[in-house]
Amino acid sequence: MAWLSVAVAVVYLTAIPGDFVWLDHVEIEQGGYRVRHLQDFVHLWTQSLDAYLERDVGHTQISGGYWRPVYALAISLDW
Repeated sequence: MAWLSVAVAVVYLTAIPGDFVWLDHVEIEQGGYRVRHLQDFVHLWTQSLDAYLERDVGHTQISGGYWRPVYALAISLDW
């Protein structure tokens, strides 16, 4: 079990200094899916992911889409 833990740590520690991939620029760096304000938590748990991305526009009505609040929270932690 100790060797497995060391192997997992070595594999994941090499990812820390890595750069963003193409999708991360919109979702993490530009704050698309990131929780930026306390009021974003309400939108996060009540809207689809697409509607959450468009939350700052204010007038866009998006119906359907995926409801993925844990994904947006993970993006916020990654940031």
